[in-house]
Amino acid sequence: MSSDIHRLEDPSAALELFDGWDETTVWSALDGTMGEIYVGRAMTAACVLLGDFALLASPAEDADAVQALLAGVQAEIDHPMLLAAPDEAQFALCRSLLCDMGGGVRYATRKESGVFDPARLRRFAADVPAGYTLSGMTPEIWAQIREKGGWMRDFISNFADYASFSAQALGVFALRNGEIVCGASSYSVFDGGIEIEIGTHEAHRRRHLARACAAQLILDCLERGLYPSWDAANLESLGLAQQLGYRFSHTYPYLTLAPQAVVDACFDKKYGEAALQAAALLEGEPEPVPCMANLAALLFETLDRVNWAGFYTVQSDGSLLLGPFQGKPACVRIARGRGVCGAACEAAETQLVPDVHAFPGHIACDSASRSELVVPVVRDGAVRAVLDIDSPIRNRFTERERALAEKIADLLAAKF
Repeated sequence: MSSDIHRLEDPSAALELFDGWDETTVWSALDGTMGEIYVGRAMTAACVLLGDFALLASPAEDADAVQALLAGVQAEIDHPMLLAAPDEAQFALCRSLLCDMGGGVRYATRKESGVFDPARLRRFAADVPAGYTLSGMTPEIWAQIREKGGWMRDFISNFADYASFSAQALGVFALRNGEIVCGASSYSVFDGGIEIEIGTHEAHRRRHLARACAAQLILDCLERGLYPSWDAANLESLGLAQQLGYRFSHTYPYLTLAPQAVVDACFDKKYGEAALQAAALLEGEPEPVPCMANLAALLFETLDRVNWAGFYTVQSDGSLLLGPFQGKPACVRIARGRGVCGAACEAAETQLVPDVHAFPGHIACDSASRSELVVPVVRDGAVRAVLDIDSPIRNRFTERERALAEKIADLLAAKF
């Protein structure tokens, strides 16, 4: 993590940030049972990391703090995580700050006691086909899960060893000839309950094994005074939960939060393909205007989290005249040396500006723009045009975007 991002030693310090979020992963971290909470210096945003989940809250919707926190988390994680936020506004903020690596929807159930029918659950638990048996967690089952992993890895993935699982968690497993074929276990634990993880080997589905294991696990939880929370990954899981007595609460979206190394590899491939496409678009066309039009469209489609991409051409008096672009209407003429575009033209050097509001003389054609990348198009030692790309978030552009833009500017230079 960067020096500005750190793990909270006292989880209760983040209580206010997560206030009202009815999510057991948050509870686990706040009560110190499991998981970690990371925050920035300003304490306006916090992120819980537990297993495959990252839950981020920033009630003040502090974009800079959230951006820094997400970057710090991505630099540290080694596998993709599901990122969720407590409400639509905070989720939208996260989405605006991240490159699109996918996402989806999950289904929350109500967290309410007294809704389970023990007699019905006992019938479900007893409905096990011949040749199968149910078992609680044992050292042998733990060892089998640890050795085989795969579809059953998350039955124990958030516990260090058998002893810690036995001390905090519960699990029920369907066995056939001693092999685990289905299970309902504790994905995580919190003070007073568990979060259920359920799975069945594909060769043993449609035999009510998941229902039997889950029913027995719920009964075991009720006997011990624990609440068995259920968060459904899909409609099939939600349907099973409803059979067992849970009631649907709401859907919530999530984003895929990928490790930075994965993001880098993805963009290296994407930008490499864009450079090849740019060369193909320019091939055989001698006029600069249609070339700039196609390149602006290509960049606007290729780059995420940008609100403007286009060109200005250099006039005889040194001013810049608006050329082909994608985005909102822009300044038609820019005086010589004015703004980021003028600076790039005067210096004949790329300008990568993390925060346009800190750039002297910045011209706000679109008040929503926060960062900017401007690359001069140079032929025979003279600047003929500039490529201008704007983003509504700070620190949007990296050396990766710079390299792509400079490659495209080099290709375009031959048309002037």
